Amino acid sequence: MRIALQALTDGLVIGSVYGLVAVGFNLIYGVVGILNTAHANFIMLGAFVSLVVVTAFGGGLVFGLAAGLVTGIVAGALLYITVIRWIEHRQVLAVFIATLGVAIFLEHAVARLAGTRPRVYPKLIPNTFRQVGPVQISDAQLAIVILMVLFILALSWWIRSTRTGREIRALAEDSVVAATLGIHVARLRLLTVVVASAVAALTGVLLSNLFGSIGPFIGQSVALKMFIVALVAGGGSLGGSAIIGLALGGAEGLVVAYLGSSWQDIAGLVGLVGVLLVKPDGLMGRSMRAG
Repeated sequence: MRIALQALTDGLVIGSVYGLVAVGFNLIYGVVGILNTAHANFIMLGAFVSLVVVTAFGGGLVFGLAAGLVTGIVAGALLYITVIRWIEHRQVLAVFIATLGVAIFLEHAVARLAGTRPRVYPKLIPNTFRQVGPVQISDAQLAIVILMVLFILALSWWIRSTRTGREIRALAEDSVVAATLGIHVARLRLLTVVVASAVAALTGVLLSNLFGSIGPFIGQSVALKMFIVALVAGGGSLGGSAIIGLALGGAEGLVVAYLGSSWQDIAGLVGLVGVLLVKPDGLMGRSMRAG
């Protein structure tokens, strides 16, 4: 029983990463209406830039997080201005392929500059373990969970309680009607991509701190889980993405503990197939089918 609880705890931490990335992905889908394939690569980008900053200038967690945050903001803004705004009205598949090209470019550009081997990432948060009942959890793991909880709470408050949030909700419902009401559609779409990208980059900093290393292709494995979570939750479902992300991480933790790491990806794929057979549009959102 103790092994199961520890495996579940470790899985929920990784599930928090899946949830964070999938919430940002679905936020962009709900507001902008595109499948941003490059979103998971901002985890890698934020981690690498923070590694360079911390290595070159010193500093601790604050410097690392600040570097990741700025990286996500700048990269998200550039992605929208140079790519998304020119193709956002085209078919979903066309945008999917275009952002996939951006993802491949980012991976190979970083691999060219930093090499393909994983780089050691400094411990910005001490890997001190705390005993919580029958399980152990480290400060680095807690940081990831806290980031997810804070982001979900802040995002919920922002969307429900602020004028900008209400405009974003209107835009997500119908962009044409929103534009006729005087809502600045392009500005809100840019803001949405920037916010989601910044959180992905921050997640990359904390995830690299947890594992102690970072490689240029980490976005590939996270992207797979991001799509599984987003498809199971349904397009545009933010709360659903967080819940499904945690569930997937917990399931993977138990599978690894009892069946081995080679079965880790099977859990999500089996769950995805099972859900799509029953509810092709996902459990809580709208369809992501190309059209």
